[in-house]
Amino acid sequence: MNSLDWWVDLGAVAQSFTTCVAIVVGGFWTYRAFFRQRLGQPRLIASVDAQQISIESGSLVRCEVMLENRGTVVARSRWGEIRCRQILPLPVEVQEAAAVGRDPVSEGCTEIEWPLLAERRWKWSRRAFEIEPGETDTLCADFFVPFGPTVLEIYFYLANAKKARQNLGWQSIAIVHLRSDGEPDGKEEANKPEESA
Repeated sequence: MNSLDWWVDLGAVAQSFTTCVAIVVGGFWTYRAFFRQRLGQPRLIASVDAQQISIESGSLVRCEVMLENRGTVVARSRWGEIRCRQILPLPVEVQEAAAVGRDPVSEGCTEIEWPLLAERRWKWSRRAFEIEPGETDTLCADFFVPFGPTVLEIYFYLANAKKARQNLGWQSIAIVHLRSDGEPDGKEEANKPEESA
C-alpha cells in the first residue's frame, strides 16, 4: 500500500465520520425542535370580545371569539364551549362569606364558581374545524341577559383534537361590565392560551 492510498483511505474514513456526526447533530436538532420546543404541536391564541345590545326585557350579548394559529401545524378541534356567568350582583353565598371575612372560594378550588346564565357548544365532525398555520378564524355566540346582572364573566374553551385524551385545549376569559344605556361599560380580558403539554 503506497502512501497515496493511505491518505485516500484516511480521507474516506474522515468523510464517513463527518457524515455520521452530521446525522447525529441533525437528529438532535430535530428532537429539540419538534419535541422539546413542540414545533409539531398547534399553538392557538384565543381572545373573547363582547358587545351589548339593549332590548326591552334585558340585553343581548354578542360574543366573538378570535382564534389565531401561531404554530407551524394545523390546529384542529372536535368541540368548544362558551359560558356566560353572572359576577355582579354577587351571589348570596359570596356576599355572606365576604360579610364575615371568610374566603368565598371553596376549599380545593382556585376561583369562585359564578352562577351560570347560559352556555353554547360547538361540535364538529372529524377534520371539519381546522385553522391553518398563520390563519385566523372567528366563532360567534349570542346570549340573552335579563335585567339584573351588571358584570358578566364570558368563559371560552376549545378542545385540542391532538390532546383529546388528556382533555387539553385553549381558553380565554373576558369580564364584561354592562351599562343600562345599552353600551358595555368596559371589558377586561384575561387570555389564557393553554398550549398543549
